Amino acid sequence: MKLEMLSFLPGFARSQAAATSVLFGLGIVPLAGMVGAGVDYSRALATKTELQNALDAAVLAGAGHAPSGRDRFATFVFTAQQPSIQGSVGTPSFSAATGGTYAGSVSATLKNTMLQIVGISTTTISVTSTSSQSVNDSSCILTLGKSLNAGDDSMTFNGGSRLNLSGCTLQSNTSMVCNGNTAVADKSLAAGTVSKCQNAVSNSMAIADTYSSLAANLTRECGVSVNGGLSWTPLAMPPANKMVTVVKGDRTEYHVCGPLTLSGSGALAGVSTTWDTIIVVENGGVTLAPDAAISATRVAIVLTASTTSAHVIDFPNGKGHGASLTLSPPIASTDPWAGIALYQDPSLTTGVDMTWGPGATLDVDGVMYFPNAALTVHGSGNSGASGCTKIVADTLTSDGSFTFSQSAAACSALGVTQYSASPRLLN
Repeated sequence: MKLEMLSFLPGFARSQAAATSVLFGLGIVPLAGMVGAGVDYSRALATKTELQNALDAAVLAGAGHAPSGRDRFATFVFTAQQPSIQGSVGTPSFSAATGGTYAGSVSATLKNTMLQIVGISTTTISVTSTSSQSVNDSSCILTLGKSLNAGDDSMTFNGGSRLNLSGCTLQSNTSMVCNGNTAVADKSLAAGTVSKCQNAVSNSMAIADTYSSLAANLTRECGVSVNGGLSWTPLAMPPANKMVTVVKGDRTEYHVCGPLTLSGSGALAGVSTTWDTIIVVENGGVTLAPDAAISATRVAIVLTASTTSAHVIDFPNGKGHGASLTLSPPIASTDPWAGIALYQDPSLTTGVDMTWGPGATLDVDGVMYFPNAALTVHGSGNSGASGCTKIVADTLTSDGSFTFSQSAAACSALGVTQYSASPRLLN
């Protein structure tokens, strides 16, 4: 009996080994699949990152390219940067959307190394990319919205507002909304969203503030304690001993040491129409007297100095009175103030908000720059004869009317600087 049992053991051991071999063979298949999946997945993930980078570069390049040949150029950029893979990369497709975006997509097929063991010979990966298109700053009205989020409205047109913009756009560096009777602008562009405005383009580029650097050309000739108010009319300019006059190579600067009142009707006395004039109002603002109708040629009005007083352009706010201001800016090619009509020193952050009442009328060519101001307009603004007008404010709210125009030739003749914003990826 013992011998029989002993003779049985070698056969039993052999059958157990065989069973173990069968079980191991069955187990190696999912194990190989798991290992293969990890290896091929890692390779696919790395390839997808490279493919995404190549497509992002192509979409950015195409967004900044002229419409003619844009897709061909984007394809060229993609081909130059696409990854080298074991497999094939498809031809990317590109499209420009009416919302001002440029998008692309592409797929690639990878040959698997390890997953072939379990019958999965290839892996397909796909990527997409979208960018905003580049924006040339041809805005007639630009709001900076410095302290706002992208979703906040820095430009608002309420019921009764009227817009007639020719050759230029609305541009908000945050969002904008048009409530009420708002006419057509060439485009209504916002870095955030555009609501109820015609020709809307959301997710556009924010426009850089190109005018803040002009403050480096400011000189202050009045002591901060000087606060003498002056009046300037078409009949008489302020006495010479009441202002500080500085003659420079391309302009004359009159420094008014306190608030300035403009009254009467006609062209300001003492201002040359053949020479640039800068009226620098220190320690105060400019008030248009009731029923004033003031005009000035080749003039910039600059507000600067202490922060203890208001630095605004103040119009009569209705009540049967109105006032008008007609300005064309300095144009000397060497004058840093060329193209600037009204300018608030960007270092001023208090006493800068303005409300222009129903009786306010501006006929202005050039740039009106109020970078930290909340500007509210109930009156009207119009371009002058030169045909290049631009308002820059931190925020703007209006139920008034604007009839503005721009052309590249007119802006160039006035020396108005415009900016271009580069494309950016949106996803």
